[in-house]
Amino acid sequence: MVKQRFQIEISAGREKVWETMLGKSSYEKWTKAFSPNSTFAGDWSQGSAMRFWDPGMGGGTKALVEKVEPFKLLHMRHVAMIAADGSEDVESPEAKKLIGTLEQYRFSESKGVTLLTVDIEAHQDYSAMFTEGWDKALKLLKDLCEANS
Repeated sequence: MVKQRFQIEISAGREKVWETMLGKSSYEKWTKAFSPNSTFAGDWSQGSAMRFWDPGMGGGTKALVEKVEPFKLLHMRHVAMIAADGSEDVESPEAKKLIGTLEQYRFSESKGVTLLTVDIEAHQDYSAMFTEGWDKALKLLKDLCEANS
């Protein structure tokens, strides 16, 4: 597993950043950096299962929300790939690389500016995808948050 960290300062309160990052319609805007029609199903509560996919690409991932401290911390662990037919895959070589991937988001605020820190721990095969995706995604998220502040 490779650990990666991505950070950005956003001129908005952490509640605004949290809501923009996790709200369905705004999530679909900033995650275009990863996939053009990225979406999710689930409710971001501790213990819940989230499904992430792009309907045009077929398939996606399933993650468990392991820890939530509203407006401060969100921690998830990927537990399966989702096949195009909606079934869960935990056996394929690609699924075995994905399973165990950790994502943690920390929101800290000072004087109306939020520092968003994204920590990823994933198989090395995903490293370039995360680097390229998060660099673009965080800029999109920053623009969304600051445009509506």
